[in-house]
Amino acid sequence: MSYWAKTYGKGKAKGVAVDENGDIIVVGQKEKDAFVARLDKDGNVKWFRTYGGDKWDIFNDVKIAPNGDIIVAGSSWSFSASDKDVWILRLDSEGNIKWQKTYGGSNADVANAVAIAPNEDIIVAGYTESFGAGDWDVWVLRLDADGNVKWQKTYGGRDGEGAHAIAIADNGDIIVAGYTSSFGAGLADVWVLRLDENGNVKWQKTYGGRDWDRAWSVALADNGDIIVAGYYGATTLDGSGGNVWVLRLPSDGNLPDCDFCRDSSAQITNTNVEVSNTNCEVLSGVRKYQFEIGLIRKRQEWRTEQAPLAVKNSSAQVETIYMEPETQYYRSTHETIMKIPTSETHQKTEPNKLVAKIKIPPRVPIAPLGEGFPSALLSRYEPLEFLGEGGFAKVFKARRKSDGQTVALKIPRIDERTSSLFLKEIAAWYYLNHPNIVKLYKADIFPIPYLEMEYVEGAKIDDKIVRDLDKYPKPVDENTALKLIVGIAEGLKHAHSKGIWHLDLKPLNVLLKRDLTPKITDWGLAKISTRSSLSTNSGYSPLYAAPEQLDEETYGVPDHRTDIYGLGIIFYELLTGKLPYEGYSLGAVVGKILAKDIKPTPPSKINPALAKYDGIFEKLLAKRKEDRYQSIEEFLQALNALEALHKEREELKKSLKETKQTLKKSRSKEEIQKLTREAVEKTAKIALLSARLNDKAELLNALEDLKVYTKENLDELLNAISQVEVMIKEAIPLSDEFVEGLRVLLPRIEKEV
Repeated sequence: MSYWAKTYGKGKAKGVAVDENGDIIVVGQKEKDAFVARLDKDGNVKWFRTYGGDKWDIFNDVKIAPNGDIIVAGSSWSFSASDKDVWILRLDSEGNIKWQKTYGGSNADVANAVAIAPNEDIIVAGYTESFGAGDWDVWVLRLDADGNVKWQKTYGGRDGEGAHAIAIADNGDIIVAGYTSSFGAGLADVWVLRLDENGNVKWQKTYGGRDWDRAWSVALADNGDIIVAGYYGATTLDGSGGNVWVLRLPSDGNLPDCDFCRDSSAQITNTNVEVSNTNCEVLSGVRKYQFEIGLIRKRQEWRTEQAPLAVKNSSAQVETIYMEPETQYYRSTHETIMKIPTSETHQKTEPNKLVAKIKIPPRVPIAPLGEGFPSALLSRYEPLEFLGEGGFAKVFKARRKSDGQTVALKIPRIDERTSSLFLKEIAAWYYLNHPNIVKLYKADIFPIPYLEMEYVEGAKIDDKIVRDLDKYPKPVDENTALKLIVGIAEGLKHAHSKGIWHLDLKPLNVLLKRDLTPKITDWGLAKISTRSSLSTNSGYSPLYAAPEQLDEETYGVPDHRTDIYGLGIIFYELLTGKLPYEGYSLGAVVGKILAKDIKPTPPSKINPALAKYDGIFEKLLAKRKEDRYQSIEEFLQALNALEALHKEREELKKSLKETKQTLKKSRSKEEIQKLTREAVEKTAKIALLSARLNDKAELLNALEDLKVYTKENLDELLNAISQVEVMIKEAIPLSDEFVEGLRVLLPRIEKEV
């Protein structure tokens, strides 16, 4: 037996299978196309073919059918119905396509593993964003030998699940292994499901601790035991900082006490794994999602809709590549090891005299393709665009080479003092999974410190792309302001529910999607920025800082209410186009923020139409944390109540108008008296609602209308009118005492009619 290690040009291998004759089938991705290579037992290429279209395509797994056909599974962007779809091809032993199909819905769908059942059905496992109950679910499809769907089901909860491996038991049961964020003990746990041949769950269990745990492979022992391999205790979902983890489970999945032996050179650690039964939702042919109801106070309602599976024939272009592998090391049967020198160019002449040359690129660092893009990351990412630079970091749009996904890369400036803090401070970001929070995919300090995040495309305003709220033109109309601020508030509410505070909330840290959905970014970076000698940031922005961030001795330590203050400043700027405190210098503004006797300028003084928000901002921007809204939920309830009051008043005004029109047409004394009472009652209610909304102009109009209906309370009414006129002139908000006075006066006027 000879042993060898060889390279086959640029690309990556994702799956391997061995044929009965000893040939090795390798699949993966080369450039932007998927590839299949057939090697003999010595690693020599029998044939090497690529399959793809005009976009990115990849093969992740391969199995060999009893008749020698090659079944490959992966994902295709070239032939998808939308984002990327599951892609399955059946090839003959020479790599010729027998059939090729995509399976997917409206979002991203991926096949990570494939297996062949005893009856030669094809079982495919991966994940789907198009169907299911959560962000993404495990997706298992059973196809016949011709690729027709027998059944397809999703398995998941509210958050994210994915399948990476699959195996078929002797009795036809399907063993699926991957990870879950919906169930288990930590951020993500190893998840193993045993399904019957129809996809019904026999059992499903999680194995893991408090961090990121994931299964990448599964195999079955002769006695039916299930062997699962992956990682345990990682700091990120991709496995950074994790430990190699192998579990041997009995066929029922119940793991006995861990007592690993130490008879190998590998370091083996008892994991004390927590095993949990899960109760995932199994769906087929539907998509279950949460639907937001209400503009101010959003409510989440689960809805289910039919999600038809699109099965399409694809049309991959097949290209044969002639290649001679580069041998790196050769081990003979006598254990002699020698390195074979490699040349810069290999060539192979085929019988038809076609000569193909393949140049082996030198293994040296590649020069940056984009200005400032770190060369250390070029092996992982393709830079697409420089998005911007702040005092703390540069940001790039890039394409992840492993799967073609577009991401945002933030390259922070940190030094030795803060490098140890980096992963610790942003660790909480991994816990945040919400539509109004930018998703953090990965953070690492090797090969350089960087953050891989969700790419947020920005909104188009006047033919320009605006990527964050800082550059969005202000002021905005009331409905837009409410949509933005409620979205930001919902994101904060999610974070606060997990004990996570932002502490640097400002428009620059709110990114915008195409439909103006706001997404909060840069969680945990303020402290790192403050401590880094390389940063030109102070860690927070003084113009958006709460008093306690500027003077802890006087106002206390920052906490979740600090974010509520920052939310208030953003809301104020959206509605008015100004900041609540202004001055000729930064020092003057900071002085006003800290001064206990200086209050923010009421929005009504800038725009009288905003008077109803004066009371809201009095609490949002209170100097003392104790005087603010004590939770995001309390703020949203206040906004909701404000909306309800406004709606009630508008309905009353419409009803009053109808009453007055009817009154003009009335002839009988009884009807006139009845309609007059109705008009006075409705006018009084409008007056009180206007007072509660701090709408002094509408209040003044209503009080003026009531003058003709009172004699006994006329002096008191005229005094109230006079006070409102002064408050309008001086831009003074209506006090609680004044509103309570109206509650007493107005019913007395109603009784006079």
